[in-house]
Amino acid sequence: MSLVFYYGSDFFSAKEAINKKIVSFLAKNSSGLIEKFDFDGGLEVLKNVLKRRSLFDQPELVMVYGYFSATELRKKNKEFFDFLVKKSEETKEFERAKVKEKPADNFALIDAIGARDIKKALIYLNQTLAEGGEPHAVLGQIIYQFRNLLKVKDVPAADLVKIGLHPFVARKTSQQVRRFELEELKRIYQRLTELDTKSKTGQIDLSAGLFQFLLEIS
Repeated sequence: MSLVFYYGSDFFSAKEAINKKIVSFLAKNSSGLIEKFDFDGGLEVLKNVLKRRSLFDQPELVMVYGYFSATELRKKNKEFFDFLVKKSEETKEFERAKVKEKPADNFALIDAIGARDIKKALIYLNQTLAEGGEPHAVLGQIIYQFRNLLKVKDVPAADLVKIGLHPFVARKTSQQVRRFELEELKRIYQRLTELDTKSKTGQIDLSAGLFQFLLEIS
């Protein structure tokens, strides 16, 4: 049995590495067993998983992941983090580059989200954060975009100028809104406000939350 632990605040790189690890494992072990385990599951639950998996004869990969920095994971559960670092066959940390923060200019990211091109949106988000983009500024732009989508939904094209949007923004938004149902837009907007609240109260890491949000709407 192989126990592997990947973690770090660079969600995109960590996610990609996890998928590559699984593909590589299956290429060598076509009948192998895989268990993906979130760090938040805790030590006792993982021990039960390891105990249960030890009963099988097939090659096994237990992949533990946490989309937070080492410091944040130790705060969450130091005993579990230390256990994983000590017992894992392979441990990798994926951290975003530490660069000076700059104002976000994320037209490409917002445009990709509106077009529901989530693959591109994930790439642009990772690039923005790696270059020092402030997560709350990114969230604010995404919230603004979906607020506009809600505004123009079911509004005739001729009436778009009446709702206070710049003509270019109104035209672009009216094209994108066709890809979303009204109830879906409401759910997404509610999810965004939840992200905003939880990040400001320290309940979540907003960078990881933004990546998770994009995966949810894919």
